[in-house]
Amino acid sequence: MTKSKLLASTALVSVVAVAGAAGANAATLKLGGFAEWWVGWADNKKAAGVQNNFDTKTDAEIYFRAEETLDNGIKVGSLFEFEAGQGNDGADGPRVGSNRMADGWDESFGWVKTKWGQINIGNNDFATGYVGGIETVGPVGIIKSDAGDWLPGSYELNNTDVDLGLGDSQNITYFTPRFSGAQLIISYTPDASEYNEGDFDQTLTSGAHDGVSIAGLWSGKFDKVGISVGAGYTVIQNDGDTNPNIDDREGYTGKLALTYGAFKVTGAYAQEDRGQGRGASSRGVERHYGGSVLYSIDKAQRVSLGYGRGTFEFHTAGEP
Repeated sequence: MTKSKLLASTALVSVVAVAGAAGANAATLKLGGFAEWWVGWADNKKAAGVQNNFDTKTDAEIYFRAEETLDNGIKVGSLFEFEAGQGNDGADGPRVGSNRMADGWDESFGWVKTKWGQINIGNNDFATGYVGGIETVGPVGIIKSDAGDWLPGSYELNNTDVDLGLGDSQNITYFTPRFSGAQLIISYTPDASEYNEGDFDQTLTSGAHDGVSIAGLWSGKFDKVGISVGAGYTVIQNDGDTNPNIDDREGYTGKLALTYGAFKVTGAYAQEDRGQGRGASSRGVERHYGGSVLYSIDKAQRVSLGYGRGTFEFHTAGEP
């Protein structure tokens, strides 16, 4: 008698959106990126254990972008971003002992573009990440900045992306064509496959999952004033969401930008509810807001004045 045991049964269904690739034009590969070196000073008198107020910073990336047009008119492409720098910042570069260096791949995704819109697949921003924040010169500030590089402490309250902790986890994002200056962006993120080694090709069994993000953008001009507005909403499920005492995470964001000649004024607001369990030891809501004025002296030189603030509303146990 023969006995058999079914270890696993998996059905994979793949829908290929790109057809008629035969005879396509050769892909065009472009190399790009940026490099910035900063020298600055921060007032760290109230922070214990700070070694210095004066410091230097480096930020650099290399981009590899490839795109081709198929015979049927469909455009396909991909983008890979490589972080260039030294230091242990929790990135996905090579290990040195138990630490991971800053050098490593950042966002990487591919896309398909037709007259009906564009679809991105891979590690990239949520839909709400395209709404944007206040616009200033340099990395110093609070909203969407590297303030934590200059001032010690936790600076999670520094952006308006409302990714709710999922960051650039792998997702599928759809961009509608622009119509009369308006565009809709929708993304879906299955799980938090981003930061831990090996997560990028693993099926996770815990943590935040099933993230849905939607954003609307519009830009136009009235007389001599350019106007750009955007708003978005994101919701994801927490691990253990079958428990009625566990909230889903959700967030809102909005931005307004006005341009007149060489001046540009921007304002942004975001709110994130990280959805800790009701009746647990803590539950909090983060809010981020700010504004800026930017003046372009010429194509290469700009100056700006900006303000940003992040707050955390702490709820004690038992509060709804």
